[in-house]
Amino acid sequence: MKHFRVSFAGLVLAGILLTFPFASAASEPKLEIKIAVNEEVSFTAFSPDGKIAGVLKSNKIGIWSLADGRQIRMVEFGAERPEFVDFLDNGTQLVVGLRNGKIELHDVETGKILRSLDNGVPPGVVRVSRDGKLLAAAGGDREVHLWDLATAKLVHQLGLELGGAADLAFSPDGAMLAGSSEDTNIYV
Repeated sequence: MKHFRVSFAGLVLAGILLTFPFASAASEPKLEIKIAVNEEVSFTAFSPDGKIAGVLKSNKIGIWSLADGRQIRMVEFGAERPEFVDFLDNGTQLVVGLRNGKIELHDVETGKILRSLDNGVPPGVVRVSRDGKLLAAAGGDREVHLWDLATAKLVHQLGLELGGAADLAFSPDGAMLAGSSEDTNIYV
């Protein structure tokens, strides 16, 4: 058996999906499906149910079925380049962060915008609470913006002391938000 080395970044750029069975750590990764994206991919996300994938490429987000590899929808953003993409709830909504500082929630089936939040700065990291009620976003302004998704209202702005947020995480019950910062601290 030949062994070879593959970088994860190279696989993402090629639009290839690998699954790693966690039950057997000794097994080899297996190519499940190949999706021909035909452009450089900068970000990939899975729906919570694992049935569809969102692929960010240039100023478009493609949504593909993982069962058969067919493209479900292509959402185009014109001059507004998306920075990230992720799925909410059961995969019926897509959250997209744009370079102009907006965060948009789209209906996966139609591509239509359901909500638009003006974050003020491009969001570098976005997380949604498990119950889908709150969205936390952080960008280059050294603040974490906390949004109520039902009303699209900004409910809190949390300042970080010395640097921007590197990552955010909600507690399982949504009562706490933790953020790791470029200043080497974790804030809860």
